[in-house]
Amino acid sequence: MDKVTIYTGASAGNTEADGMAIETGGYTSDVWVQRIIAAHGKVVSSFIETGRLLNAAKAALPHGAFTHMIEAELPFKPRMAQMYMAVADNKVLTDPQRVAFLPPSIGTLYELSRLEPDVLEARIAAGEITPALERKDILTEIKVSRRSARESELAARITDLPQKRYGVIYADPEWRFEPYSRDSGMDRAADNHYPTSPLEAIKVRPVGDIAADDCVLFMWATVPMLPQALEVMAAWGFAYKSSQAWTKDRSGTGYWFRNAHEILLVGTRGDVPAPAMGTQWSSWQEWTPGRHSEKPEKAYDLIEAYYPNLPKIELNARRARDGWDTWGLEAPVADRGIDEHEPPDAHGSPLRSEPHAVVDGGVPNSPAGAECGADRQPLSAKVANAIIEAAYAAGDVDLAELAAKTGLTKKAIKNRALRRGWSNPENQKAGARRAITTLNRRQHEQAEG
Repeated sequence: MDKVTIYTGASAGNTEADGMAIETGGYTSDVWVQRIIAAHGKVVSSFIETGRLLNAAKAALPHGAFTHMIEAELPFKPRMAQMYMAVADNKVLTDPQRVAFLPPSIGTLYELSRLEPDVLEARIAAGEITPALERKDILTEIKVSRRSARESELAARITDLPQKRYGVIYADPEWRFEPYSRDSGMDRAADNHYPTSPLEAIKVRPVGDIAADDCVLFMWATVPMLPQALEVMAAWGFAYKSSQAWTKDRSGTGYWFRNAHEILLVGTRGDVPAPAMGTQWSSWQEWTPGRHSEKPEKAYDLIEAYYPNLPKIELNARRARDGWDTWGLEAPVADRGIDEHEPPDAHGSPLRSEPHAVVDGGVPNSPAGAECGADRQPLSAKVANAIIEAAYAAGDVDLAELAAKTGLTKKAIKNRALRRGWSNPENQKAGARRAITTLNRRQHEQAEG
């Protein structure tokens, strides 16, 4: 049978005595594959045998003697010895039927040994464990697995609290941007599309009362309101961590630049796991915008990918989403079973089923501070707003009477009227007819309901 000599030395002047003879004649490709796989398997087997010998030596030698041996007498470092030993202890990796198909790298094999046995078995069954597998691939798998376990543990702790708290809060505050002139700069303002709130009203919302001790906040901010958004994040009890830019396919307004992006801020309180290395989304996302101020669907996907198990709530929500609680002016009432203006409650469950009065800016009244009888059910926020607006429009404002009618405090009524512009004399006359018409319609709807 033919033979070929393989030289193993580095010199160009090697002789056959420096190499080894390998039979080559008459072999098909299938035979070559079998021989190569068998030789490859010997590499992995040598790792396993080295680990077994190390484990046996550890059991036989005194502790000090074994430690001295691996630190001073072996041709590899103690860390490498630990890798050999861990691989040799793994029953899945040492299965003789699998050895030939494992990666010939002790580092990669060691990372495989750190996987849970069922995870390792599943990856082998799926054909994902091959000789080409690299250590970095397994490191990512381990980080994802550990991070997932930590996130699940955190979710269980939050859910088990006596009153529900949230591990994820997703907020899109109704920022009020003040132009240089309200006479000429309001034509494209957000106020034309939905009610906005002053900064202080947003900051005092008791969002921290519905946040778990370990919680992450995702909050949208517009470019000109970025400093204010960071103020709000701090006021709610969160520390800024990072941000993502959502770029749009069209430009909006702006004094220095025509803004074509919004910013998704990320803040945390307590100990919240960041996404596993290698699984993070890009900080630059090109998503198609929807109607005015509507945020992209992909943002939900991002949050759910990062935190699949944590209890979630969306503030200023516009629609229902499976697995989420919602609150806000446009939040779907039927899906929540709560008053559509009901905010996170600082005095009880974050989302109560019974209606209660809400002060301006979304801060709930304390039961002790409500100026109505304990047995009286406050009106819905829509009807209360219509009553207040009608009173201001008519110029007949009796705060004590309005408090009795709406279940709000006098201060809450004044703040609400100020924020919505009802107490502005220039707005009162223009809004009188609209307010009275709205009040009649809503009281009729409530009577029929």
